[in-house]
Amino acid sequence: MPYNVRPLGGIGPLPRVWEAQMAESAAGDALFERTGKVSFVQVLPHALQHVLAAFAGIVTPAIIIASVCGLTPQEEAAVIQASLVLSALDIFLQQFPIKGIVGSGLPIVMGASFTFVPALKAVGLELGFEAVLGAQVIGGALVVLFGLLFKRVSFLFPAPVLGTVIFVIGLSLCPVDVASMAGGEGAAEFGSVTNMDRRARDVCRHLYGR
Repeated sequence: MPYNVRPLGGIGPLPRVWEAQMAESAAGDALFERTGKVSFVQVLPHALQHVLAAFAGIVTPAIIIASVCGLTPQEEAAVIQASLVLSALDIFLQQFPIKGIVGSGLPIVMGASFTFVPALKAVGLELGFEAVLGAQVIGGALVVLFGLLFKRVSFLFPAPVLGTVIFVIGLSLCPVDVASMAGGEGAAEFGSVTNMDRRARDVCRHLYGR
């Protein structure tokens, strides 16, 4: 095996194979560093993966609320676009923060939250989409205030409490999932065998198609 005559850290020459492995490991670690220099070939697939993974989570709450409020297809498209644009602005603020004001300086993907979907559904069914927008303004202000005070009250939210809240949110969204599997609320063929078969095949592809 050929050796490189250049010493490293006073421990003598290392095999070129080892040096190549160390260089490859350093290149892989750069993906997880804030200032890591990564090639475009490495960045592109990871960026596309993040976009595709985030897209469904960003647009789904908007679709749910729009369908509950009975919006037209044009209005629903506008709500979805607004969700995407605001999520993009959130991501930019996290990546390029206004120091001392907002942003973490980390490559964090931000998107719409499912936390408020059950409450917004109730508001939308009772008072309409205008009330949903007003509730979001009030809820957003409360979330910002809570975020500023979270360090002082974090002891009130241990892991069992947070886990229970997330579990309850998931349970409250189950009817939405089942309705979507059946074709969507208000669909002419709601609950048809064709719709259920299509969703069953989608689930199988998701679980076993890797």
